[in-house]
Amino acid sequence: MSNSLILHVIFLLFIVLDTLVVGQDTWCGKYYRQGEKEVEPGGRYGPPELSPDPLLLFRCDTEIKPYIYGEDKVANVVVDIGITHQNLSGSFPMLDITPDRQFQVTIHTTDDGHTLAKETLSLGMKQPISFPLDQIQARASAYDIQCQLRVLPRDPTTKPVVYQMDSVESIIMDVETPDGTAVTGLYYLPPNPHGRSTVKVDVIRSVLLVRDQSSSSSSGGGGGVEGTTPWKPLIPFGFYTSFDDYLAKDLSILDDAKQRGFNFVHPVPTFGNMTALDLVLDRMEELGLWLVYDMRWHYKNRTAVTEQVERIRARKNILVWYTADEPDGWGDELDAPRRTAEWIEELDGYHPVSLVLNCNNYYLSEYTRSTDILFTDVYPIGINATYSTVYHTPCTPSFGVCGCDECKGRGVEDVSTRTKTLSDLLRWTGQRKPIWGVPQAFGEQSFWSRQPTGREFTAMTMVYFIHGATGISPWIAPTTAAIMDAATRIAKALPNITPFLAHTAVTKHNPKLELVLSSTRDESTFATHDQIGSTFPTVSEEGPINGVVAAQWDTPNRGSLLIVVNLLDRPLRVSVSPTNDNLKTRRTEMLLSEGVEIQRKEVEMGNELLVDVEAVGSAVIVLT
Repeated sequence: MSNSLILHVIFLLFIVLDTLVVGQDTWCGKYYRQGEKEVEPGGRYGPPELSPDPLLLFRCDTEIKPYIYGEDKVANVVVDIGITHQNLSGSFPMLDITPDRQFQVTIHTTDDGHTLAKETLSLGMKQPISFPLDQIQARASAYDIQCQLRVLPRDPTTKPVVYQMDSVESIIMDVETPDGTAVTGLYYLPPNPHGRSTVKVDVIRSVLLVRDQSSSSSSGGGGGVEGTTPWKPLIPFGFYTSFDDYLAKDLSILDDAKQRGFNFVHPVPTFGNMTALDLVLDRMEELGLWLVYDMRWHYKNRTAVTEQVERIRARKNILVWYTADEPDGWGDELDAPRRTAEWIEELDGYHPVSLVLNCNNYYLSEYTRSTDILFTDVYPIGINATYSTVYHTPCTPSFGVCGCDECKGRGVEDVSTRTKTLSDLLRWTGQRKPIWGVPQAFGEQSFWSRQPTGREFTAMTMVYFIHGATGISPWIAPTTAAIMDAATRIAKALPNITPFLAHTAVTKHNPKLELVLSSTRDESTFATHDQIGSTFPTVSEEGPINGVVAAQWDTPNRGSLLIVVNLLDRPLRVSVSPTNDNLKTRRTEMLLSEGVEIQRKEVEMGNELLVDVEAVGSAVIVLT
């Protein structure tokens, strides 16, 4: 028996063993069966404490992962130096913080202390520091890069600034943040020896960078020559897709996905027929569909992971490795995803690693640090949020499973709330990475009494974009015709949305909105919210309610993108007032409309957009 066949037999054995799960004691750390006690699950990460005094925030990140020898000549490290009153990761006390202070930032390798760059910077976020890569050798493992901050005195002849912290005098002239958030990894790899594709992560824009793989493909995969075609941002859009009983039996499903505008497919294991899997993957390559390869059932076993990575990594359309599926729900060891991600990087550092989280707030910080790309799945449609229809027990923050952890039973609004929590966590902890949303595309089973409508599916997808997602992967195909048609409309609009979501100089903010409930005509006016994606409350006869979630992306040369989602089960009129030159607009293009009509209204300062949005409707508008 050949070594490869032995490894394959072992791999199948691990799948069998892993799927023999007879029961799960807890989900998201909570007991859920009748007769079990209510116990606080722990693992919650709350908002950072506020400081009465201003704090200095110092962080650094490598812009691209990975850089490649022979084509990348210069690396960028992006530095944040700011003032905050939140005890964020990377913040520390400092007296006499004023906007005119100057800072010297030194970047060096930790293994030999070699200085790569030194720059004088002011306060500011996302400030790039560049240095030539010929100072270091390309290698398979990452370099640990340390960023040191030196606060320059206003007068070079003065003594260092001294401040008091915990009754101990401390000199803040050469500061390394104590929690290590000013340490980042630099991946400078040799040319890819395994195959014909490399996928990069633009950490600052939180997008993937790819090359077209064939001249016949415009949406993904295919084979150009590495190093000769330009990198471009990709907003992945494609379904988790059942394999054994669906995709393996009908290759035309892939042709249909391509025709609809989807740019990747995520086959869901188990892969019971390896010959069928090869045929599916071959056809995906032919069509130019990217592949998300799923190892959920055996990601904790190094032998099985090795066999799969070595088998797949040479394919020209591999986009992302997918490891842990809802490890927070299952209660996997906190470091299990990290160990696997590190091992995959040794086997193939040329494609990012991903996982999906399901719980509302259960060891979020620990699990999120274990991945390049973070999926989040929130399934709120058709649930009873307070009582489990499966286990006949109540659902509270410390007990029960109702299909959507700690959701409020508010449908699309639950997706907005959860995704904002996740985005806030990444910001608080200084983690920059792409988020992919997983809209619900199933129902009429288990906790979920019905399928989402096409309009609800679109609204969930748009809410993910509003909160910073740069990839969409609905669970699961096959699904309803209404959802598939809605997904097709989104995919067809995506090429026009991508230039805004992935623009190098985009400014994202909340638009200034006025909301009118069509049923009552009561009016309430609201200024721009400070945090992007906050729900704008409005007024009804029942009192304050959350009305709409919206975001606006402004670019210097393409105009503005506006996404508005009505969270209500009733119609709503949204009046958008000018907040920048692009909104005093000459042209309006509706990229996507689900129950929406727009009109213009001349006002003193320019044009006002009146957007009539039906219940759970969505509007995607380009203003130029």
